Amino acid sequence: MPRITESITINVPVEKVFEYISNPENMTEWWSNVTAIRDITGHGELQSWTFDYKMMGLHFTSKAKVTRSRINGERRVESKGGMNASWFWEFRRVDVGTELRWVIDYTIPIPVLGKVSELLILRRNERVASFALTNIKERMEA
Repeated sequence: MPRITESITINVPVEKVFEYISNPENMTEWWSNVTAIRDITGHGELQSWTFDYKMMGLHFTSKAKVTRSRINGERRVESKGGMNASWFWEFRRVDVGTELRWVIDYTIPIPVLGKVSELLILRRNERVASFALTNIKERMEA
């Protein structure tokens, strides 16, 4: 199972970053591969939603559910369907604001045609995750 680990320092309080990440409606603003969010229910560890996602030109639909939420500390999400993944968010207070760490474990939902294709998908997903954190930083600091 591939793993992506990214982190970034955001110059705003941890409460503001946690609140932004905890709202699934915001995902289409910062995660370029997420094309739609719907059916949001609950809050905290009772929250779930459905999302549409594109990867390498293919479209998938998955159901996400928060499995752990510690306010301003961490958030864990599991998604099942076209894109099976675990997302772990860690929020740490630092002098300048918030250090945000994102770990994603996922399965590639398409048959891979050899190691070269798999490597291209993995590298592309790493760039998308890095870009997502940069988007979050820019939105939070604006």
